[in-house]
Amino acid sequence: MLVLALGVAALKRWQKRKASRARQLLSVGSGKISIVYFHSPSCGVCRISQKPILDSLLARVGASNLQLVPIDVTEKTDVAREWGVTTVPSTYVIDPAGEVAHVNNGLASELTLRGQMSS
Repeated sequence: MLVLALGVAALKRWQKRKASRARQLLSVGSGKISIVYFHSPSCGVCRISQKPILDSLLARVGASNLQLVPIDVTEKTDVAREWGVTTVPSTYVIDPAGEVAHVNNGLASELTLRGQMSS
C-alpha cells in the first residue's frame, strides 16, 4: 500500500512539473484561479459526472473568481502530452499567480476542488 501511495505522489509531482513548463500553451494565470479540465467525448465519467461538477462549481463561485479551461484530449493531444495527462478526466488547479497547485487524476468532487481552490 505504501508503494502505491508513493507512486501516486511521484506521478502527481511529475505532472505538476510538466504542467508548470507547459502552461504557456494556454491562457492561464489570469489573476484568478483556473481549472484546466482534460476530457474526451468518449469518457462517460467526464460527461455524466465531472462536467456537471465543474459547471456547478463555476455557478457557485462565479466566473469573476474562476476560469475553466476545458481541453478535449482527442483534439489537442499535444497539449495533453505536454501537461503529462495520463487519465481522463484530469483537472489541474492553477493558483492566481499561474502556478499548478493541485492535480487530480480521475473524478474530482466539488468538495475536493473547492478545498483545493482555497489552499
